[in-house]
Amino acid sequence: MQFLFTLLVVVASWLIFQLIALAGGVLIYDIPFKEIPGIVLNPSTPREIAFLKFLQTIISLGLFAVSSAIAAYFISERPAAFLGLSHAPDAGIFLLVGLLVLLSLPLNNYLTFLNSRLSFHGGMQWLQDYIVDKESSINDLMERFLSVNGIGPLMINLVVIAVVPAISEELLFRGVLQKLFVKWVKNVHFGIFITALVFGFFHFQFLSFLPRFYLGIIFGYLLVWTGSLWITMFAHFINNATAVLFYYFYYQGVTDDSIDQVGTPGSHFAYALLSLAVVAVLLMVVRRIMKEKQAFSQY
Repeated sequence: MQFLFTLLVVVASWLIFQLIALAGGVLIYDIPFKEIPGIVLNPSTPREIAFLKFLQTIISLGLFAVSSAIAAYFISERPAAFLGLSHAPDAGIFLLVGLLVLLSLPLNNYLTFLNSRLSFHGGMQWLQDYIVDKESSINDLMERFLSVNGIGPLMINLVVIAVVPAISEELLFRGVLQKLFVKWVKNVHFGIFITALVFGFFHFQFLSFLPRFYLGIIFGYLLVWTGSLWITMFAHFINNATAVLFYYFYYQGVTDDSIDQVGTPGSHFAYALLSLAVVAVLLMVVRRIMKEKQAFSQY
């Protein structure tokens, strides 16, 4: 019942904040309603791209953050504690987690490579075409979001693509859903894996599902072992901010796209294996430190 209630709140928040975002966007950017469908499919000017960033930010805050706060308020007598916001670990844990996320990049890239080889045959070719077209359109939009000049636009991208998703998505997926799934299946590990599956599918980018699933598992265990959602928000932020900064420097001509190839068969597969080993060790270090501090959380 708590899960169904949360799902109802999420859907209601999504509908309400879509209307709020559209109405606010139309007023702020002076864009007629009839032009919105075309802009969503193919933004061509800086004003249209700014309009889409505004929509994404408002809808994301409503869909994830506001719905999570409402659900936690009605589910628990201590909403902040339920969400994992009542305490934060020492700075050393944050540094370890930041390093862990950065060192997971080679394996992330290799999982992206494996995911890109997904294919359907026979009567399922339509699904293959849909997935490829969907991924291509999303990637094209993200390129338009990320290809900016100047510190001001870079800061806006960090807020829109790194800060807001890190806070809002973690509130819903790890703060609420993971706890409900763990309670539902009565197993921490299954709860984490189910949440990671939902997290991966929710982005509707099936050719990059595996790396999101992998990160979802990491974030899930970090929450269980630290008991703090601030840690998973920080990890999520580091992951997204790294991409924003890299592509900023890429579009400035400071670097090339070789970072996307680290850990893939075209580069050095050993990097992916080493990445997996190092991330596993760092996770165990975080677990041991938190356990020694008597902050080990098993829900």
